Order: sequence, then C-alpha cells, then structure tokens
Amino acid sequence: MSFKRTLVRVALVASAGMAIAMPAAAADLPPALLAKLVVKILPYDQSLASRTHSMKVLVLFKSGSVDSEDTAKAIASGLRESAGTAIQGTPLSVSKAAYEGADSISQCAAVFIAPGLAGQAGAIAEAAAAKGAITFSGSLAATRAGSVVGLVAEDGTPKIYINLPSAKRAGAEFSPGFLNLAQVLR
Repeated sequence: MSFKRTLVRVALVASAGMAIAMPAAAADLPPALLAKLVVKILPYDQSLASRTHSMKVLVLFKSGSVDSEDTAKAIASGLRESAGTAIQGTPLSVSKAAYEGADSISQCAAVFIAPGLAGQAGAIAEAAAAKGAITFSGSLAATRAGSVVGLVAEDGTPKIYINLPSAKRAGAEFSPGFLNLAQVLR
C-alpha cells in the first residue's frame, strides 16, 4: 500500500475515535494522529539505523504550560500504543521530559517538540541533530525554525513538511518517494 493511502487511512482511523476531541475548526492535528504519523514516518529515514542504536522517541514539553504538558502526555500515550513495534529492526520506546536546555535531550532516534516550544525549536533541533536524532513538531512555525518534520492540518487534511537543511544536519536521508509526498522547505 502506498504511503499516501496509509497516511489517509491512519488519519481516518485516528480521527474517527476523536470527533469530540477535535472540533471541525481546530487547526492542530489530534495527538493520537501525530503519534501514529511519527511511527509511520520514522522508517522513511533510510539512515536512521546507522545513526542510533535506539528507536526511542523523546517527547519534550514546556514545563509549567498546561497545554504543552497535556499534549506531550497525549502524544507519548499514543506512541506507547506502538511501543515494541520494530522500526528498521529495533523496537520503539518512548519517554517524556520537560525541556530545560540541550541537556534535556537524551540519546534517541527522534524528538517530538510539543506546543509551547516553537521558540526553542532551532536549539532543540540542533541538540537533537548532534545526537543523530530528527525532530518532529505539530507546528509549521517550529518546522520553519528548525524542526525536521512538521505535521500540520491544512483544510482538515494532514500535511507533512520537511525542513531539508535541518534534515541534512541531523544526517537524515528520506526516500525520494517520501519527499515527493511532503512539502519540502529549503
């Protein structure tokens, strides 16, 4: 099955159980859908296994921000539903932490930047790239600021943005077919 069909099916399945959690006018994708998309997108980074021995996804949130903490908790919960799923032969694991600077980023395959941290997205992406990890966010602003992958809703449809310079700094090598499905920021 093509990635685009998989993306649409994941979006439909995830949103079917979330009709009350995501009003029609909401601009953000539901946390459970964000988590499913992270798990679906990670294998498209062809060099991931060579950069890390762990398939841990670290969800960072802004301490003291209820929205950031709640969203991070929901994303981590969605990711935990896929815990143990093999990505490039290694089981997925999940952790969550408050962002307190570069030292908050442990060895991992990916970092999800929760709301409230868009202003620190560049610094987070730089610290993650130094450890061979790619960054995900649910914000186009955070993606433009340095997050590698942005997952946003446009006209009710999930859209994928790839910040190509940030991807290269992290050592990510996305397949050409995947890049054709995304909006690439250069």
